[in-house]
Amino acid sequence: MIGYLFLMCCVIGIRGPGDTPDTAGYLEFYSEIEPGVWSRFSWYGFEPGFQFLTHIVKIFVGYNTFVYLFLVAAIISVFVCDATRRILCCTVYNEKTGIVKQPLLFALVVFYAYYGLFYSAIAIRAGLALSICLEILSILCLPRQKVKKRLCVGLLFLLAWSFHTSIIILIPILLIFCLMKSLSKMSYMLLLTLSALIFFSRINLLLIEWLGDAILLLITTGNAAMAKFSLYTEVLLERESGLSFKYIFQLFSGFMFLFGDLNDRKYIQFLNVYMVGVLLGSVLAPIAMAYRILDFFYIITFVLYVQLFMHLKFHYNLFYIACGITVYQIVLIYRVIYA
Repeated sequence: MIGYLFLMCCVIGIRGPGDTPDTAGYLEFYSEIEPGVWSRFSWYGFEPGFQFLTHIVKIFVGYNTFVYLFLVAAIISVFVCDATRRILCCTVYNEKTGIVKQPLLFALVVFYAYYGLFYSAIAIRAGLALSICLEILSILCLPRQKVKKRLCVGLLFLLAWSFHTSIIILIPILLIFCLMKSLSKMSYMLLLTLSALIFFSRINLLLIEWLGDAILLLITTGNAAMAKFSLYTEVLLERESGLSFKYIFQLFSGFMFLFGDLNDRKYIQFLNVYMVGVLLGSVLAPIAMAYRILDFFYIITFVLYVQLFMHLKFHYNLFYIACGITVYQIVLIYRVIYA
């Protein structure tokens, strides 16, 4: 497992400034800052936590961009690995029965095949916030010790906020995770069916248009202070006419997760968050930038898949086959990113 994470961090570390605009921006920021010169600390650029991390790394490793990207990816990997281990209470598999139980390695392979490369190599500020989000959810899975849990959650939330302000979306997610009760399988099925109807009927395009018109009317009839929100309206009106295959995958996964253990409280907590995300995604999927919100709900996809496979007594031969398939998926993603 350590070898796999080391390999992925190395793959991410060799990225150059010409690979994606995000990478170019981060490497430019890294090359321009003067390590330890806190007088040039900006409150109007990147979030303060990310600036502080970049300063610290540059103090120790200088202008080595490989080590910089490697360490950022390693930090994200450590958070994800620790959170996943806590959620699954990990062992590897039972050699006598050949059944994989709590396969941490498989979880990490799935994570990197679908979300990990993007958030560890491209949108790294959001990746740091999302990995801490997973850490917070894993802490809430622990029994008792309410005071310690609340303190840890509060401190981690502030840390995540210092890396990316989009972590504010975690607040409604925490309410869903902690307060929403288990529904019946039929209720989950109806929720998914409703989401599919909204998405495939293209009613969502009409809903987004109405919402955009309402916001635009509010801005144009409001005072000058509302004008700063015009940019958000422009983003909201940036719609994609085609079907989102990413959302189709999430919708299909939602139906798959109904085969999991619906009596397991931990599984239900993650499933509730995911289902709300699917319903929200049925409306927001056509918006190009909606992933900035929806991925906070969908980042737990790999956790739910592992819990599902554990419940179905996923045989270790299939485990290795699945690992091979997901590694191949990583190769395809790598080719796209580095093309």
